[in-house]
Amino acid sequence: MSTLRVDNIRHNSATSDAITMASDGTCTAKITSVGGGGLSHRNVISNGAMTVSQRATSASFTSGAVFPALDRFKAVGNSSMTVNTTISQTADSPDGLGYCLKVLVNASQTPSGSENFIIRYSGEEQDIKRFGYGTSACKEATISFSVKSNKTGTYSVQFYLGNYVPNIIVTYTINSANTWERKTITLPTYTTSFSHNADNAIGLMIDWHLSSGPDDIVGTTGWQTAAGNARAATGQVNLLDATSNYWQMTNVQFEVGDTATSYEHRSYEDELRSCQRYFYGHSGANINGSNSSTPDTVLGTGSCQAGHSVSIDINLPVPMRDVPTLYSTVTGSTRYRVNSAGANTNSGSDPVIWTAGCSHTMVIMDLAGFSGLVNNAACTVRRYQGSGVLGFSAEL
Repeated sequence: MSTLRVDNIRHNSATSDAITMASDGTCTAKITSVGGGGLSHRNVISNGAMTVSQRATSASFTSGAVFPALDRFKAVGNSSMTVNTTISQTADSPDGLGYCLKVLVNASQTPSGSENFIIRYSGEEQDIKRFGYGTSACKEATISFSVKSNKTGTYSVQFYLGNYVPNIIVTYTINSANTWERKTITLPTYTTSFSHNADNAIGLMIDWHLSSGPDDIVGTTGWQTAAGNARAATGQVNLLDATSNYWQMTNVQFEVGDTATSYEHRSYEDELRSCQRYFYGHSGANINGSNSSTPDTVLGTGSCQAGHSVSIDINLPVPMRDVPTLYSTVTGSTRYRVNSAGANTNSGSDPVIWTAGCSHTMVIMDLAGFSGLVNNAACTVRRYQGSGVLGFSAEL
């Protein structure tokens, strides 16, 4: 209960489910159904409304474990499974005003053995401490999300704590084709002690299964203490069984409590900064709808190390989860340009990060392939021409 004092206003007494007002203007507000969490920041999922897609707005996915498009949501093909799909940020949502992650099947396929196709989200250990997993104070947790597909039936979601152990498989059903449906799943507590990872390592992983081979189909029996990763429940739909099948998801929320609250919409700025902890698209990235194929942007300032190479510092917009690695799909013989007292010259080489000198907030890079530079001369390096995304990754 919280009390709100309204001064200089006088009304007759009035009562509602949420607010009681006395004749002297004193209001008492009753706040309920927030799932045991706070009014803000109750959702531990970043980019749950699929607003941030720095690498690309649409990309093909065939194999491996990569981020084709949407930030924080990885596509996974386990057991060397190869698929033919397109994953995109699509302008479709339950209210018609937002975005979703869309998986589109380009060629039909039946998984065999332990092959499976998954959309995965990973979160840090320090972000799920509020749930109390592995302690007697563990709380129930609820996940909710909106989903839409032409393929009705049973789908599986698997949750992992720590290093795949413990884990639990739950299911949801898409009842109506081509219709947005809101799904809510409450997980039971887990009070048995287990080995937790470091604070900035994986503490939670969520797998949405879209196709699973027969060797990975199991019954759902609550929390499991065996590794059992990439398992789906009996009856799992094979989304890949026909060309043009699709599956869409948005407004993903994971929160403390046994009640799913309304989706916590955050500003684009908040979501972007949250995603930049894990991936920072410096240039060529899709930031706020801008995705230039030739982004002439300054990388940083530094010094010429020889007649053909430079060393530069790049400040990161937010502290990243770990010292980042380079991410580059940049192509072209004039992809970088140096401006210095000695020369203005281009390079078609890729930068190399000097990891030992980097931090969570700054990257030091060496870049070769230039000509005519003066050793120790100051310089500015630009991302000049060519296409592709230059970024920095500290993904889980």
